[in-house]
Amino acid sequence: MAKFRQYLTEYQSENDVTFYYMNVETAKETMIYNTVTYYPSVIIFKDGEIYKYLRADSDADLAAYRSLDGFSKWFEGIVAI
Repeated sequence: MAKFRQYLTEYQSENDVTFYYMNVETAKETMIYNTVTYYPSVIIFKDGEIYKYLRADSDADLAAYRSLDGFSKWFEGIVAI
């Protein structure tokens, strides 16, 4: 997971997508904090609600944390680019 932010940055550059970053202290003041309990994560909203998010404690999401290709597949499986 050490390179996860690097994968996000590369993905942004290659796909003209913007990710907004928030630290845990700021997240405590939002609805995110009660749902997303492990960080880092990527949260996708739909109609103002959390639709999907990467779970750092989930084996199913592990590939998305380990490589740019893994993250791309996870993200593009949810969001049409």
